[in-house]
Amino acid sequence: DHTENNKYLIFSGVTTLKRSTSRFRYLIKKEFSTSVFFYHPHGVNIYTEGGLSYNDCATIDRNREYILYGNPNDAQITKGNTYDISGTIPICIGHPKYSDKWLTSFGKKNRSINSNHIVKILLISTGVGTAFTQNEYRVLIELTIKIIHEKFTNYQLIVRKHPRELDSSWDIASKQNKSIIITKESILELAIKADFAITFRSTASIDCFVMGIPVIEFNCFMKKLIDQFGYEQANRFRGLGVVLSADNENELKSALSKIISQNYRTSVEMAHPFLSEIIKRSNNWEKYFKSALNVNDIFLE
Repeated sequence: DHTENNKYLIFSGVTTLKRSTSRFRYLIKKEFSTSVFFYHPHGVNIYTEGGLSYNDCATIDRNREYILYGNPNDAQITKGNTYDISGTIPICIGHPKYSDKWLTSFGKKNRSINSNHIVKILLISTGVGTAFTQNEYRVLIELTIKIIHEKFTNYQLIVRKHPRELDSSWDIASKQNKSIIITKESILELAIKADFAITFRSTASIDCFVMGIPVIEFNCFMKKLIDQFGYEQANRFRGLGVVLSADNENELKSALSKIISQNYRTSVEMAHPFLSEIIKRSNNWEKYFKSALNVNDIFLE
């Protein structure tokens, strides 16, 4: 229950809110018009193309209207896809989970391993969908398991399946190989335990990268993805500099050898300048968040 004059903080990551027909968005606009709404999509829209730039704004003025974005790509997606935002001033504040404060709370990785260590490999699974058919995904899984087993004698392959991924080849593999473990823990919680990660194509590769975890993007169907989505979209994470690319068995073996030779370390300095700026701005997100509340007469203790 609520009254029109009450103020609420509304947080949601429901992806359908991007649609102009969303009933929930209508309710927010009409019935919670005095409240502050924060939409935080579960996937982070970060691309390198488009020549987008960042806006700088030292303070938030009560007499102006602002809209806070994680990065300029969010602003592009919002235009024409949500409310009329003409006249608003966009401020790009990065993302809380890329801030030093957030990463430190998860125990950002800064260690090496020794020769007696069990190599812990985080496999971020995406499941069957628009990118991969059932058969293509089975091939990726089988090749990954085969090459890891050839490369390491003492390892754990920790598989984080996508929420939409129910029964898959991973379930069969985990029953046949005791070194394969399926888990539901969050990516950041898993990243601090892993020596490196392998993805087939996932936004979680950025999360692992900022935690200091080397990431390999293995995809032997890259040509198909380029034909389907275009070069920039298909190479999204490679363009950001957060993954080592591997498009076949030999390239996967080479990427694994490189990670081992670098003692399972990586550096955020490898990132594309566009992503580096997002990481930098993420350390000030709290400042702008509080300012947005204060100009709406909402103060946090």
